Amino acid sequence: MTHTLTCILPRKTMQTHLTNGHVGLQASDSGVAPARSFMVGISDLTPTDVYRMAGLPTWNAVAITVDGDTLEDAFARGDVRDYVQTLDMAAACLTTRYAARLGGAWVSVTVETWLSRADRFVGYQSVRLAADVPVTATAEIGITQNPEPTRYPWRTLQWPHEDYPRQYGHGFKDARMTYAWHPGHMAVTRVLSDALDGVWAVSAAAAGHGPAVGVALALRAPGAAVAPRSDASNSRAVLTLDLGPHDAREIELFVAFARDDRPSTLADTAARRALAAREAGRDALWAPHAAAWAELWQGDLIVEGDDLFAAQARADLFYLYQNCPVDDRYPIQIMGIASPGYFGGCFWDTDVHNLPAVLPFRNRLAESTIRFRQRILPFAMQNAAREGYRGAKYAWISELAEGEENCAGHSFLAREQVHINADVALAVWLHFCATGDTIFLRNVGWPILEGVADFFASRATWVPWEGRYELLHVCSAAEHLGAVQNCLYTNAATRKALRSVCRAAEVLGLGVDPAWRAVADGLHLPFNAKTGLYQANSATENPDPDRWLMTNAILLGDLPATPAQLADTISAAPIGWDMSYQATIAAQAGDAARMRDYLHFQATHFVHPEFRLRTEMIDNDAGPYLTGSACFVQNLLLGAGGLRWTEAGLTPRFPACLPDGVTRLTFPRLEWHERAYAVTIDRAHGTVIEPLLERTVSHA
Repeated sequence: MTHTLTCILPRKTMQTHLTNGHVGLQASDSGVAPARSFMVGISDLTPTDVYRMAGLPTWNAVAITVDGDTLEDAFARGDVRDYVQTLDMAAACLTTRYAARLGGAWVSVTVETWLSRADRFVGYQSVRLAADVPVTATAEIGITQNPEPTRYPWRTLQWPHEDYPRQYGHGFKDARMTYAWHPGHMAVTRVLSDALDGVWAVSAAAAGHGPAVGVALALRAPGAAVAPRSDASNSRAVLTLDLGPHDAREIELFVAFARDDRPSTLADTAARRALAAREAGRDALWAPHAAAWAELWQGDLIVEGDDLFAAQARADLFYLYQNCPVDDRYPIQIMGIASPGYFGGCFWDTDVHNLPAVLPFRNRLAESTIRFRQRILPFAMQNAAREGYRGAKYAWISELAEGEENCAGHSFLAREQVHINADVALAVWLHFCATGDTIFLRNVGWPILEGVADFFASRATWVPWEGRYELLHVCSAAEHLGAVQNCLYTNAATRKALRSVCRAAEVLGLGVDPAWRAVADGLHLPFNAKTGLYQANSATENPDPDRWLMTNAILLGDLPATPAQLADTISAAPIGWDMSYQATIAAQAGDAARMRDYLHFQATHFVHPEFRLRTEMIDNDAGPYLTGSACFVQNLLLGAGGLRWTEAGLTPRFPACLPDGVTRLTFPRLEWHERAYAVTIDRAHGTVIEPLLERTVSHA
């Protein structure tokens, strides 16, 4: 199985993307059409809207024209042949090759684009052009301001949100990505045009609260005539090139970014970086970039016996890797760095799905999410106090600057979906189980754990006639159920979180508040004595027909599951959104056929086949959905391997169970407790864990 994905369709149902953990770029069919680009942590804010991931000024576009005939027009009318777009996952490089009919000539185009993993402020794009007959072509390059988006009063949005977009003419299928999750805006504030020898640069500020960036392009185009075409909002130029069968031309664009400087100097900083990149040249930039990716891919996932699962697993791992932030102020975002999905905020998916998926491959990649949770702890404490509780209460969707609730119109969801607090604490404890790092636990994790424990100690209600604690009037993790009493997943996760906090206190030699242990030991888990099964909440026997809450409670909340409970849980059909551990529960039950059914559903129904990108649900276009990628990867490691995290690291807890058709799973390099291990799962030997000679580096 290779590290490449290839598409021969000039029109795709979903575009792939590139990121280097700091800047993200959506792809385009031609490879040079204007594409959305983002930088992690850069968002705008307007009075009636929420914080929104703001689109950078467009920097990737190369508008090619021959005799008035444009490249994009050729794509629109289908005058394109020999089309191949290849995503090299080994080094996060996108190459697009084709010939387009322009002005009576066939112009061959090859585009190479990548963003450096070794230097988060640098990227590269080249466009190579030739023609079957002599022609003169023009190519407009530069950095352009995007138009203001159409905005809706999202801060007044009330639940259920599916009905709200229809008031503005949107259907549910396109509501999320088209209506709700469009990018925010950045206005160009300064333009540099060819001020530094073939460098075009701008500075731009996000609307409202105004974080600013600098973007610059340094051009190398031998044989091209260059004419500047800049104005107050755009820094650009038009190149004129003579093409022919033996007269090919190459346009190289060395892109650079800047942030966190004074706004008045950002364009200059980006311009200097772009100049330095051009001086170094493509090959000198590529070598450390490729080396950084080679190091990441030491942690691979190899599936034998099923080509579909093998291709999907590797694609999922790639999308997770490239979207892990290199700036430890920010978390792994639900839909990555190249998408404005979920407004670019931090949701509970980050803590209990995405972080655990990357943790065994590279412990260091998971740290940024926990550091983010520590950074926004002051807001979480203010949030708890505002609602009359002690400790810290994290937002349902945390914006990335201060952690403020970023879905204000969903007042009930934002206020009562308290399982998020448990999810945050479980992520902290999981990181400690993987690293054994008591310094990180004490300095970064403990303030979070203490705040979460104090919150639940004050939020839980003692019911004396039942002799137990309950969490009343919460929003179920299955949000469509609305207000419930004692959501099974919420209570199971809270119990596990509080017990983890108590254990962390013991590890660190700190005192344990008796209230923490009392709530943990006395928290009610709804149970139906007639059926002998747990139920989704206190009020009804089965509002959870797809067993999604049960699945999460068993795996994430350590809910004890009898054979009857497992059998009932995997009796459900595959769920309709891409956040499922049904395959892992099937493996825990020893049902290899059912495990395969669930995995096959995950690998087909949510996946756009061109580049194996996922959407959140079957019936919408919300993607790329990293949570689905995380769940698929974990279903293979935790499900097939029967592994669970303990203080000793990844530990076999259940018998190995490979899905039908899969003969072997290999994880060449996983890590815990500063050691690297190879993990192999096959039918003859089960799960085999072998230590490697190397030691990992502590990043406390």
